[in-house]
Amino acid sequence: MQNRFRNGMLFILMIALLAGLCPGLSPGSASAASAASNVEIPKGYVKLAENDRLMLFANVKKADFAVVDKQAGETWWSNPQDRASDKVAKGAFKMALNSQITVKYANEKNEVQSATSAVSVGTRGKLTYKKLSSGIEFTMDFKKEQFSIPVRYTLTNDYLKAAIMTERIKEYGTNKVLSIALLPYFGAGGKTDTGYMLVPDGSGALIQFNNGKKFADEFSMPVYGTDYNYDRAFVDSYTEQVAMPVFGMKKNESGFAAVIAGNEAGGTVKAAVSGKTTSYNNVYSEYQYRSMGSMTLTQKNFGEKDVNIVERNPENRGSFEVRYYFLSGSQSDYNGMAAKYRQFLIDEKHLKQTATAAGDIPFYVDVYGYVKKKKAFLGFPYQKVIPLTTFQDAQQIIKELKDGGISNTVLRYNGWLHNAYLDRVPSGANVEKKLGGRKGLAKLTDQLKQSGGQLFMNVDFLNVYHGGNGFSRFRDAAMTVVNLPAMQYEYKLNVYDKDNDKPAWYLLAPRALSKFTTSFLNAFKRLNLPDVLKLSFASVGTMVYSDLGLSGTSKTAVPAYYEQALQQAKEQTGGVMTDGGNAYTIPYSQHIVHVPASSSHLDIEDESVPFFQIVLHGWVPYAGSPVNLSSSPEEAVLRSLETGSNPMYAWVGKNTEELADTKLNFLFSADYRTWMASAVKAYNEVNPILSKVAASAIVKHQKLEEGVYQTDYENGMSVIGNYNSDAVLVGGKEVAGGGYLVLNQGR
Repeated sequence: MQNRFRNGMLFILMIALLAGLCPGLSPGSASAASAASNVEIPKGYVKLAENDRLMLFANVKKADFAVVDKQAGETWWSNPQDRASDKVAKGAFKMALNSQITVKYANEKNEVQSATSAVSVGTRGKLTYKKLSSGIEFTMDFKKEQFSIPVRYTLTNDYLKAAIMTERIKEYGTNKVLSIALLPYFGAGGKTDTGYMLVPDGSGALIQFNNGKKFADEFSMPVYGTDYNYDRAFVDSYTEQVAMPVFGMKKNESGFAAVIAGNEAGGTVKAAVSGKTTSYNNVYSEYQYRSMGSMTLTQKNFGEKDVNIVERNPENRGSFEVRYYFLSGSQSDYNGMAAKYRQFLIDEKHLKQTATAAGDIPFYVDVYGYVKKKKAFLGFPYQKVIPLTTFQDAQQIIKELKDGGISNTVLRYNGWLHNAYLDRVPSGANVEKKLGGRKGLAKLTDQLKQSGGQLFMNVDFLNVYHGGNGFSRFRDAAMTVVNLPAMQYEYKLNVYDKDNDKPAWYLLAPRALSKFTTSFLNAFKRLNLPDVLKLSFASVGTMVYSDLGLSGTSKTAVPAYYEQALQQAKEQTGGVMTDGGNAYTIPYSQHIVHVPASSSHLDIEDESVPFFQIVLHGWVPYAGSPVNLSSSPEEAVLRSLETGSNPMYAWVGKNTEELADTKLNFLFSADYRTWMASAVKAYNEVNPILSKVAASAIVKHQKLEEGVYQTDYENGMSVIGNYNSDAVLVGGKEVAGGGYLVLNQGR
């Protein structure tokens, strides 16, 4: 403690001396020096920038830096200051503790190797810097590995912007950069610190500091999910995916929310706890600069050999940017992180409020029009169209819901296009005749218009099973690194091998999406039906994949193509529904369904939190997975009240016995007649409560005790839910087992 005060008092003299030693670096004003005197800044650091909230210091000889949060009185270091005494870290992990970036690269044999900036730049390379008006840019030259990487740190308002200047990465040898981990130990918490790391797994998850899970795998999940251009066996290995490119840390009484704000689709969020590889708890992001794939070659002896193939010319636009927003006090928890990210979406992504305070909450229904099933006639196989929910069936569903007191029905219709459902790419808007054709659809839209509901016709442009409708597999399909179509397969659950009895399919090249969207929207407009009829985009909110062909697109660039299509549809139809909730879809969505309700419950994680819902509630109406397909439908009311999620069901009107051995076999409990009574009851229970907070943000969510959660809304209302079987007392009030308590409902 004495050293801390002594170093703080000496700091004013230090920065004056260092200003003379480091050309172009200013020691700043006396007030800045006074603020800095309350924190311990080691010898060799100079002040680079300051604003009302933050100060940035750096050791320009080592590229270490520190950010001082003047409001919180907290200093955030690029690297742990006591790392020299770490007894856990060995070898490369020890070197990583001293590094600001670590790099994976492929050598001339396409073997993957790694390098740290501490060794490859600090010891045997070259570090140069350039002073900026609000920070500094380091160029890290990995001499032995023969590439250089510029990294920039600047202050803006209440955040630090850390950026890898990807367009200026230089490779001057045979090695090819694959990925770059940025600030892997920024703000890392030690064994004596308390707090947690927020990771964006599904709805969100917390990893407590020092949780003792040193034998669990480190957290590592790619933003917007694993690239579908790779093996689906790996793609399907997670139960959830990263929908929001944000992570965070609460450390003692302070924290940060880190938003990947540039080229986020190329990012991966990583985290580890103390005792695993180091003595620290750390969370950070890694950028995939270049893809690597593999192919199997048949050798002369008929054996097989897997070889790596590296992407030729990576498409890297702009920079990989991470914004560290610093939080303090009561705002440093995951609620504060969510509020900060929500504000980012409002300010930077132009998020507009589509949720309304007046009226009832939406009741979402996914209906499935038809399915194709393999049949035989006189011994010849063919695909038979089997109606599941005709437009007349859908009208009956709407009527029964209306009779039960539900008028704000938001219906999403799957499988309505002729030869374009689990089949060809949508092009014309040809309504399937076996469902009732255009006339039947017109009657359904008229009914919804009169009752106050909405109808979203679901289309999937990304998964293409057959050619036709203008689709060519060599022109319009996403390609692998060997310039062949990136085929997709179903997998056998017992052995997780390709199921060759199920049809394979193509992925639409992202660059081709605009062409097919434009064609389809023109045809959709010609249906000339009431304005309650709008579009839902399947898969666009859940699937981001690269096109690695000669004229392809990196995963990083894909969201821009999706946004273009969503904007076009929004302008022409007046509203768009999306599913999954990937962040790039949020500003364009009138409704979002199938949002993540939980995390993947990975071994390293300690608990799930509704971070996703805290961000969105009050701005965009959303629903989770269908209640009737969930593993615990009895918890639907509690879950809805805790997370602000609107009810959703997946229904069919007939022929449920035909679903076996089809692509829709997951609809194992989808007969609407079975669920109508309980659905109406559940809706009429939550609607009077949630309608009062429909346009109110969630300001705080907390775990009161095991199985008991409280959610506070912006308008003052709170809901306490008890998932336990026994009653609990909260603030002197009893909450029944499996029940809930609403506070301040009348506000």
